[in-house]
Amino acid sequence: RCTAPSPKVPTNLVSDGNCQAHLFNRINYNQCVTDNKDRAGFFRNEWRIYLGRSSKLWRDKTELVELVDDAGRLIDSRRY
Repeated sequence: RCTAPSPKVPTNLVSDGNCQAHLFNRINYNQCVTDNKDRAGFFRNEWRIYLGRSSKLWRDKTELVELVDDAGRLIDSRRY
């Protein structure tokens, strides 16, 4: 699995421009996917998203969940 790294850069690396560039260009979510996409079991039929919420996101029954792109176009939906 890949997770987005912390946005905070360790303070002992901030002064080194080359190291900082490496962190931002190489150690990130997209690079993790690129590095691991061919590993067995990496892609599964589920996605998990952490939203940082302490309350329930959906009701227990009769809910419509829609996935839309940044232009508002419907990609997929599920009703349960």
